[in-house]
Amino acid sequence: MNYKDKLLKIRALEPTEKILAAAKKIGKKSSNTRFDYDPLNYIFYRSCIENGILKISLFLSGELNDGNYTPFYDIFFDYEKQRDLVYDCRNHKWKHVLLYNLPFPERTSCVEKYENIYAYKEDQKRVQDYVFRNCDLWCDKDIWDSIVHFQEENRRIARQRKKEKLSVQINKKMELVPALPGDWRKWIEKVGADKNYIFYDAGKGVQTGYCTYCEREVPVIKPRYNKMARCRRCGKKIQYKSNRKRGKILDQYEVYLLQNCGQEFVLRAFLVQKIYPIQDNLPEILFVERRRLFYRNDFSMEEYHWGIDDWEYKWKKGRLRIGGCSLCSYLIGYPNGRIYGKTLPSLSKTFLKHTGFKEYFQKEKSFCPEKYFETYQYMPFLEQLAKAGLIGIAKEVIRGMKVTLDNSKTDLLGKLRIDHAQLLRLRKAESIKRLEWLQYEKETGKQMDDHLISWYIEQGLSPVSISFIKGRMSALQIKNYLSRQSAENGEKIGNVLSIWMDYLRMADSLGWDTQDAIIYRARKLFQRHDEASQCLRRKKLQERISEKKTAFPTIQQICSSIRKKYEYRSDKEVYEILVPNGIEDILAEGECLKHCIDVNNLYLQRIADRETYILFLRKRENPMQPYFTLEVEPNGTVRQKSTYYNRQEKNMDEINQFLKRWQRVIQKRLSKQDKLWTEESQRKREEEYLQLRKEKKIIFAGNYNGRLLADILEENLLEAEAEPAA
Repeated sequence: MNYKDKLLKIRALEPTEKILAAAKKIGKKSSNTRFDYDPLNYIFYRSCIENGILKISLFLSGELNDGNYTPFYDIFFDYEKQRDLVYDCRNHKWKHVLLYNLPFPERTSCVEKYENIYAYKEDQKRVQDYVFRNCDLWCDKDIWDSIVHFQEENRRIARQRKKEKLSVQINKKMELVPALPGDWRKWIEKVGADKNYIFYDAGKGVQTGYCTYCEREVPVIKPRYNKMARCRRCGKKIQYKSNRKRGKILDQYEVYLLQNCGQEFVLRAFLVQKIYPIQDNLPEILFVERRRLFYRNDFSMEEYHWGIDDWEYKWKKGRLRIGGCSLCSYLIGYPNGRIYGKTLPSLSKTFLKHTGFKEYFQKEKSFCPEKYFETYQYMPFLEQLAKAGLIGIAKEVIRGMKVTLDNSKTDLLGKLRIDHAQLLRLRKAESIKRLEWLQYEKETGKQMDDHLISWYIEQGLSPVSISFIKGRMSALQIKNYLSRQSAENGEKIGNVLSIWMDYLRMADSLGWDTQDAIIYRARKLFQRHDEASQCLRRKKLQERISEKKTAFPTIQQICSSIRKKYEYRSDKEVYEILVPNGIEDILAEGECLKHCIDVNNLYLQRIADRETYILFLRKRENPMQPYFTLEVEPNGTVRQKSTYYNRQEKNMDEINQFLKRWQRVIQKRLSKQDKLWTEESQRKREEEYLQLRKEKKIIFAGNYNGRLLADILEENLLEAEAEPAA
């Protein structure tokens, strides 16, 4: 019999008569409650102890009043084993969860009011004596709090045991780490912390200064504060510091140590501080080991860091976080630093034998070994790059740049997709960008000299960027064409290339023969680009016109029928009103003035229904130039008037006065049918405004930002006054 079956054998608990009476009383009170947030269910407890295990059954008053005497949950405590389990009696499932995280029916509460009246004292005492048996302090907690206390204490103990077990494992692992090399401190001072200074006494005739690397006086020539130079004795790169100005100097470094560690090797990362006190030439060296990374043969890794836990510093598993509180801290990146080299020969015969790490280390002064191993793990080709001496490309690969390889080949030239002569050219100026152009040269079979490749790299262009013209022009022809267009138009090479690509895409869309040199190598590229753009816009406009004519076939006839009635010209007026010929004019107007009339079918549908018409307001001196678009009702009421980008002009008062005069003129031209259409239009307008207010549609841009759309439409409405009866 397993442990859970043993728990289920403990005798079942049933509610007492006092509990049933209390539940009934609670039920009557709940049915007459005035507030909907009062509890409808209360929790009642029964308990017993068998074989050292405490069982607590939880009953709900609502279920008891319905005649259901089965516990909602059974909770089991095992003090000796420090275990607690919950059994869901409804779903017959076991749960390992805190009491306050258990799901209960809505508006359920514990029955605190009745604990001193009914049969809860004996259960409360039994639970308290069981839970707090070894507690010296006097505890007066109800059953709910006692259950929660026991559960939380169990989890605290479990966490502590898990932490202690992990701590023992970590300590055993740390015991395997070898001691620091004997010359470690000296190496840090001379190599790891590799920034050096020459301190000098300022003055016109100064001839000597103190070199921190040589640790002695050395000759100097015209030193200047913070100037970079080289020591004339040791040849190290130094920075001049005047003794009078320099103050305290603090430099920080990251240094690395690799050591054999049994079946693994360990990468140890140290933070070093090199401090030069004021007016003191001898530095103070402080270092702390912050991280240890243990690598296996397959370069899978476990990381540990030195941090605080339970108010003491110790080794912890996981990545180091830099910063103060948890909200402000961030994971440490991949800091570059100097690497202790004397342990590498032995490691290069075992763990590092097939990594190229030793060869990379010999060429590269400062880098992050962790980043190298991480890159090598998913890209073993890094070994071939390092051993072939292609350190520049290897550095770019480690930084995350992508290189195109032929993974079906195993040799270096095969993977790089170049020949031996190209490899020699690549060694002169290593970079992935140059490699890409050499691969392009090998692929096309057309020779590219190094100056041409360098020009493309300087312009930030790759073979992919000129692939759109591949096969029609050589790399040299492309370069000459781009240079000429750049000089003629005063644009950068990159901008010219974008214009060229855009022009050829539009030419393809228009059905032009882009294999013809006259097309793809246009003499006046920018002019041909603009012409292609206009042709494409006209083509798209014609497609839209055809589509909308099919959807609204009556609009052209409607426009013709209202022309004499709504058009208005006078020699005394500055403005005039025109009626469009059809959908073509309406779409062209919208595209020119950049408002929504050409993209929204709503206005075309209103014309087809004779709810509103679209008219054009133009200046009489220039009637062909779009100025204002009007949406008017059949009686002349102007719903909307918009110019460029739906803006309003400063002379709106003058325009409104003209529209009032126009309304008075057309009132005499209206028929009875126009008035019937006007009534229907006004009804639809009022319904639209009402719906907009219900939906609370707001404008989020321009001068009307934050205001209701319905309010703006009503403000801009210019109603026509009815012609008085004769």
